[in-house]
Amino acid sequence: MSSNVHALIFILFYILICGNLEVLLRRKILLRNVSFIRVQKYTNETLPPLRNKSEYSLGLDILMVADYSTFQGFIDISNGDVDVAEVYTHDYLRALFEQVRNIYNHMKIAEQTIRLNLADAFIALRYDLLSPQGDSSTQGLAYVGNICQRGDSSSVVEDVGAGATAIVAAHELGHSLGAFHDGSPQSEECSSLENFLMAATMSGTENFELFTHSRMMSQCSVRSIESKLKSPLTSCIRKVQTLDRKVGEETSERSEISRPPGEVISLLQQCQITFGPHYGICPV
Repeated sequence: MSSNVHALIFILFYILICGNLEVLLRRKILLRNVSFIRVQKYTNETLPPLRNKSEYSLGLDILMVADYSTFQGFIDISNGDVDVAEVYTHDYLRALFEQVRNIYNHMKIAEQTIRLNLADAFIALRYDLLSPQGDSSTQGLAYVGNICQRGDSSSVVEDVGAGATAIVAAHELGHSLGAFHDGSPQSEECSSLENFLMAATMSGTENFELFTHSRMMSQCSVRSIESKLKSPLTSCIRKVQTLDRKVGEETSERSEISRPPGEVISLLQQCQITFGPHYGICPV
């Protein structure tokens, strides 16, 4: 099949996604000197890419990168042992990834789950973004809806400590997928006070319901991402499944993690990562 035909079929599929059209494709076939016409009908209901869940899934590869100051922090709590610090840094990044992956595993976008694989884009920093003096509350930066754009699909995440960093990373990934802040003009139906993942600010709470919201997308965010997924600019998220491998199967070092992140990075280590090597756990 020529590239022009491929392009034509793609355009037809995209038209079907966006409108209620009916498309007929006619092909003349010659078999044993007998000529006949084969007609194929395409409608919204018969569109394969979005309807056939057994063949198409949503998936992303994530590359996590820590800057040197994060590594230096692990050197400090490892009494200067660089080799141990390197292991701790890798474990820490993988533990963060596991938490982000777990957040997205419990979300349904377009009736599917976006499967994350450890291998395309966020940079963890140990200093306050935009303001080393500490007068900025910015904890992450990302372009909205540019998940498939080369050079713009990365997020910048300040390492504020373990679980909180994972929430920030998941939040910035949500922006890259097309979600806006709750309460913004694009998501004004959802209040930022509900403390969902895409709230404008991250805050702790003793309210259990609001706490669980911090790991969930609001309906406004889900609709924004689903709308973005209809664009050909997000085609990199749609993965074709094969019989020998499906999206989300273990393809990286993530398969080596058999313990929960809180066991990989101890409570004492989490405390020292956040506040410094001289801090410890208060006795109960």
